[in-house]
Amino acid sequence: MKPERPPKKRRIGFHILNMSDQLLIIAAVFIEMAIPTILIALIFKYKKGRHYTVVQLGAVTPWLIFYVAGTVFYFIAPDASKINLSFFFIMSFIFYCLSFVIGFFVSLMPYPRNLKIRFLMGLTSPFLVYGFRELLIRVG
Repeated sequence: MKPERPPKKRRIGFHILNMSDQLLIIAAVFIEMAIPTILIALIFKYKKGRHYTVVQLGAVTPWLIFYVAGTVFYFIAPDASKINLSFFFIMSFIFYCLSFVIGFFVSLMPYPRNLKIRFLMGLTSPFLVYGFRELLIRVG
């Protein structure tokens, strides 16, 4: 009789592949709601870095409006026309993250210093992401 071998140790990243859909949705929603919350806290806490965080908050604001509108539609729509609420969060997660990254790079521009104009600069990043997506579709 052979002695039993201990089970193989799995790598840390392997468990992500075994996550359920519900857990992925929860993680996406948590990330998408935690980023603006942290940015708003940073805006009020650190006055020196405010001109950076305002741009990044502007970058995720259109997505927040999209999520609020989708959630409201989900709750007021009749049952026959309801779509899955997780659709809003999962299908746009990569674009949300790309908007945040582009907003980070836009925030590194030193001028203008006016916070309202910098917020408007951040609002352009989701449209840049969409433009890059369209460019990749047409070229590829």
